[in-house]
Amino acid sequence: MHKKAMTLLELLMVVIIVGVLATLGLINYGPLKEKRMQKLAAVALKYIQAAEELYQVEYRHYYPGPTGSITSDTTANLDSINEFLRLSLDKPDQGWTYKINVPTVTTYTLTATRNDTSGCVATQNKGDDQPAYNSSCK
Repeated sequence: MHKKAMTLLELLMVVIIVGVLATLGLINYGPLKEKRMQKLAAVALKYIQAAEELYQVEYRHYYPGPTGSITSDTTANLDSINEFLRLSLDKPDQGWTYKINVPTVTTYTLTATRNDTSGCVATQNKGDDQPAYNSSCK
């Protein structure tokens, strides 16, 4: 006569296997999440860069003026960036705060700073193809 119920040993083995698989999944999730966050910043900086070039064609200077800077750390500043550059950047609580710095009429620097304790910063200058990340970014 065969039993159709699981023994305690079989149940324990299933729990151990599921635990090992869950651990492996969580270990691999961390680096993937960080890469996704860095891609998010890179894409946003590319959009800002393209919008700055269009703005310069129309107004003959880069936003936020011939010289100046603006950071998306407040709702008013974010709304201003989105309105003038015709973008739809996420609110700062979505992971990144963006800064546009225009030191001269012909150049600008874009910065994305992570809104967590990592200290990750991505910087992109006029003409750069990809942002440069500081050593805090993994």
